Amino acid sequence: MPLPNATGVGRPTLRQALGVLQAEGLLDKRHGIGNVVRAPHQRIGYTSTPGLVPTPPASVETEVKVREVPARRSLARLLKVPQGTPLVETVFVSQQRGSTPHSITTTYTPAALLPRDGRHPEPEPCPWGTDTRTRLSAAGTRLALSVERVTARPPTSAEAETLRIALGVPVLSIERATTDTTGRVVEIAYLTLSGDRTEALYTTTH
Repeated sequence: MPLPNATGVGRPTLRQALGVLQAEGLLDKRHGIGNVVRAPHQRIGYTSTPGLVPTPPASVETEVKVREVPARRSLARLLKVPQGTPLVETVFVSQQRGSTPHSITTTYTPAALLPRDGRHPEPEPCPWGTDTRTRLSAAGTRLALSVERVTARPPTSAEAETLRIALGVPVLSIERATTDTTGRVVEIAYLTLSGDRTEALYTTTH
């Protein structure tokens, strides 16, 4: 039975209600099928140490892409390097097996700080810069401090497409700056987590 007949409301009202449910991430609109109730996702826990902690870890699949890019103005300012400095950009897109992607992680490190062996990082269940920091340590960089800034915001169109969420579903956005023992910024990392399935845990010691 058509929804307008089943619900007793007009098409404009029904269309508006479905739009609200889609914006909140409760419905998926699929071409050729129509509106489908979105299946509940397994919760993803984030903690700053050691990083993204899925349950169970073996269920996470990560796609990794690495390339060298020139430092744009904003990254040059954060890394305190001249604009155009070669950076190694590593992008991790992670998902639980059989589910949709739950996180996008992008890290930037000055290329001069990393070993020139041409090795690409292996996919990691914990993609929050693990490989990059391992390579920095292997090159003699002693990491000292990481500062994270956490915000909630609407996703960009590209993020919504990658995470397969509606533009109305917020994302948890984490920006991290890592410095070495000399105070030099050696990595800037951005983590974007789907807000409808993420919880963050921070522990403070006294």
